Amino acid sequence: MSNKIFVTGPPASGKSRAMADAVQYAIGKGLRVAGFFTPELRRGDAREGFDILSVDGERVPLARKKRVFPGNLKFKTYFINPGAGRFMKNLIEKGLETSDLLVIDEIGPMELFFPEAREAFVKALESEKPVIGVVHRKLGVHDPELYELVKKHIVLDIKHLGREKVMQEIRKLIDSVSKK
Repeated sequence: MSNKIFVTGPPASGKSRAMADAVQYAIGKGLRVAGFFTPELRRGDAREGFDILSVDGERVPLARKKRVFPGNLKFKTYFINPGAGRFMKNLIEKGLETSDLLVIDEIGPMELFFPEAREAFVKALESEKPVIGVVHRKLGVHDPELYELVKKHIVLDIKHLGREKVMQEIRKLIDSVSKK
């Protein structure tokens, strides 16, 4: 059995909530957890951007609808923080060295905008470290080579399987890590 599980599904299907719950479960089992989430920022019904939030609470802007970063890096309708890729890379590398479980939420087109982040994703996928994460539902279109690496592991569609089945599989992985 692979020691890496990735959740996919449409927007607002509960993927990130599942990751947050899994992190709390792992911490409750006494595991050292590292990695990050990419929560969206909203004002009312309007999405204003995304942050990178480390498991230990450090927050760095990833993207904003309004230009607030130096330079003109842009992904679709978002202006991109040029330091965000290095931050994700550092979190992944630190997690590979110091944690029992690495969480990556998410591997998607915006995160792949940064070559250094992509390099760190590959390192995590090829490592022996247990990983739980979210992969964008169209990752295979955006980066077929990276998606082939992801597919070597367990990929669960939360919409198809349902949240409880996904959480059951993630808890099994976490339980196997906590017994070592």
